[in-house]
Amino acid sequence: MKYKLKLLVLTAAAFVQALSFSAKAQDNGIEFIIPSCFWEDYTDTIDPVTIQGFGYPTGLCLGTGIFAITVSSTGVPITSIELETSDGTLAANASVGTIDASTCTWTGTATSVSFTSATSDAQVISRIVVYLEGGQAGSREITINDGDTYEATRVKKYDKVTYTRNFTHTGWQALYVPFAIDCDAWKDDYEFARIYNFIDYDDDNDGTFDRTYLVVQKLTSGSTEPNMPYLIRSKKEGAHSMELTDCTLQPKASNSVNCRSVDYVYTFHGTYTGITDMQSAGYYALVDGALCSTDKPNVPLHPQRWYMDITSRHSTPSTRPQSIRIVVDGEDSVEGIKAPATLNGETSNPLAVDLTGRCIQGHAKGVSIVNGKKVIR
Repeated sequence: MKYKLKLLVLTAAAFVQALSFSAKAQDNGIEFIIPSCFWEDYTDTIDPVTIQGFGYPTGLCLGTGIFAITVSSTGVPITSIELETSDGTLAANASVGTIDASTCTWTGTATSVSFTSATSDAQVISRIVVYLEGGQAGSREITINDGDTYEATRVKKYDKVTYTRNFTHTGWQALYVPFAIDCDAWKDDYEFARIYNFIDYDDDNDGTFDRTYLVVQKLTSGSTEPNMPYLIRSKKEGAHSMELTDCTLQPKASNSVNCRSVDYVYTFHGTYTGITDMQSAGYYALVDGALCSTDKPNVPLHPQRWYMDITSRHSTPSTRPQSIRIVVDGEDSVEGIKAPATLNGETSNPLAVDLTGRCIQGHAKGVSIVNGKKVIR
């Protein structure tokens, strides 16, 4: 059986109508925002209301036959339903009650209402707001425990998300979660950082790097992105709960970011399922505030973390570092690179790199960058 759908275009006028619709939803309305659920059965519940329908790339498909949308409630009757369409009008039939097509609103008293299209064309419903008798409002809350497997495959909006985590130390830890965090709102309790760069140092100029540092940039404003690797450190040890209101959870994803140094590509992978054996794969993880590769078999990595792998940029790989120290850009000085200042304010051993980014002696011959300035010797 084939079903022919008429694609709808969101015009400027329809966009204004959609905005005005948002303003109509009162505080006691139970709101459902329909994510992309292409060609599949869709069910969502915000206690005590459940909506069911058939998925379309931008919402639920409202048509004849199988393309019905049902809104039901357990215990408390439904008195009003608002449905958002792309053009701001609704051509539909309801199993009970009445429909105002100009405002896309159903009114009546029922514990279950089914909608079908009143035209031969399909309509797309992207948002539904349900009102219950007596002004009862639904509340959607969820607790996400750090280290638990996360399996959500659709976008979900919650009134409150509680994120729990046990900080056993105040060093940097891996952060990989499906929601955004306002860094400024939580600055009194936590610090957040993004992965920025790697620097390798050859202290004895023998062609082999002796030290490797991961440089991170602290986030003092804005928000983190969902499903992206970050670093977090708590200002106090112990069990913490972070409550986020009006929070949207994204579907699970395994996103990565990478950095390059002279010899290696460092790739950070997020995981919601965890890793059972870090050693056999040669992965690195954050341990007590430093990136380390394990020397023990069957060491696991918990879900909601990121791990790092290293690939060589040369045919003959260099010796991989066992431990990588984390430094904050603009805050931490790298031990052994910045010497004490002299009386005239200059350093006796200036920070210098060659044109590839490799750290060298400050008075080496050739073209180099010394304390941020190009120098030719």
